[in-house]
Amino acid sequence: MTQAITPRSAANMLHVHHSAFYSLSAIASLIVAVFQDTTANALAVAIAGTAAAYCTATCLDYWMVAGTTSATTFKIRAGSLGAGTTINGSGGARLFGGALISSMTITEYVP
Repeated sequence: MTQAITPRSAANMLHVHHSAFYSLSAIASLIVAVFQDTTANALAVAIAGTAAAYCTATCLDYWMVAGTTSATTFKIRAGSLGAGTTINGSGGARLFGGALISSMTITEYVP
């Protein structure tokens, strides 16, 4: 998932919130991370254990000072070592007729 925002003030706070439903093809640890622009290292990481083929609800929150008034893009990446990853479903198929919803929200706050 990706989302861009153009902060109104470099001094404002940005809150990145990600809520999602993931399943893995094998028993493993699910890793969810948030990245900004072309920065190689994650800004924040969440990890959850999951059983194979079971949908796991995950949440990741990250706060930061905007530091810019230029457009900036945040990216969520999720997966596991050695296991296939499905979002909003299981085994590559959607659950609940496609009604299961995952999201990413970026909110700007004036301190």
